Amino acid sequence: MNDRTHTPRQPGAASNEPLGRFFQLGPDLMCIVTQAGTFKAVNDAWLDILGYRPDELVGRSLLDYLHPDDHDATVALVRRMRDGERVRLFRNRYRSRAGEYRWCEWNAVMSANGEIFAAARDITDQEVVRDELEASVAHNRMLLREVQHRVKNNLSIVASMLAMDMSRLRDPDALRALGDARERVKTIADLYTLLHRKPSNDTIDLREYLSELVARVYRSMSSPADHVALQESFDPVGVDFDTAVCVGLITNELVTNAFKHAFPGSGGGTVRVEVARVADGRVRLSVSDNGVGLPDHTGPDNALSTGFQLVAALADQIGASVDVEHADGTRISVEFSG
Repeated sequence: MNDRTHTPRQPGAASNEPLGRFFQLGPDLMCIVTQAGTFKAVNDAWLDILGYRPDELVGRSLLDYLHPDDHDATVALVRRMRDGERVRLFRNRYRSRAGEYRWCEWNAVMSANGEIFAAARDITDQEVVRDELEASVAHNRMLLREVQHRVKNNLSIVASMLAMDMSRLRDPDALRALGDARERVKTIADLYTLLHRKPSNDTIDLREYLSELVARVYRSMSSPADHVALQESFDPVGVDFDTAVCVGLITNELVTNAFKHAFPGSGGGTVRVEVARVADGRVRLSVSDNGVGLPDHTGPDNALSTGFQLVAALADQIGASVDVEHADGTRISVEFSG
């Protein structure tokens, strides 16, 4: 236990006795610094926290005990204080008598005569906890990226196995079913590829994800002889991973369906994919074409195809509404929270 009974009285610590007592009673580091940057007075908390007696510090430069990495920032702060800036929650490290550095969080003000009145709280324990948490988060992120990479590779293997099975089939219906399944697997694999490129996994940029997805579908479904153009318009929208999976699969189904069925006579046309922010923080995904259109009664509640049933199920999973318009071709809109 530190003995505080023999601490000498410091010159200039306080000119009146009540203020001096208050100065010494503070549990945090308190000090007065001269214009020359030397300690004029410090309280007994310096002994408790850093191990220095007040008489050891008076007359010494406040920079003598600083961590080297904090020197420039502290000097710059003192200069700004001379211009009238008041310090709040400034952090630096001071060396203790034992040789370790303690984190201090300062509030300070400069008086009219150029002296600095400052108080600091020892926040070393909080900094240690924060460093441990940051290290843990970094480790978990590394593990997550490794898992994502392995999932992506496994999905690619599944897609390759489906392609091998397709090469041995002759039945058109079986080929079509396996082809659709393979495209759905690749849609999810694309999302994991995007995740692996990102430094953070907080949100998925739909513009980047869907642009790559739609381009892949276009390459696989279209040929120059079809004369079908693809148009895109994507507002910047970020969503969580689960929503991105559903929106990606919905987009894959709708765009694939448009290329397959909207232009049966190969007379050409246009498929347009849009993502736009609408009212109340909602996001609208729209896939439209100017092809032959769907039967008037077709909608999410009476879908006959597996693809449309999947769209309805995925939309329900993210609380989205589905709207089908039949004028001048087909326009299917899926609106969800973004």
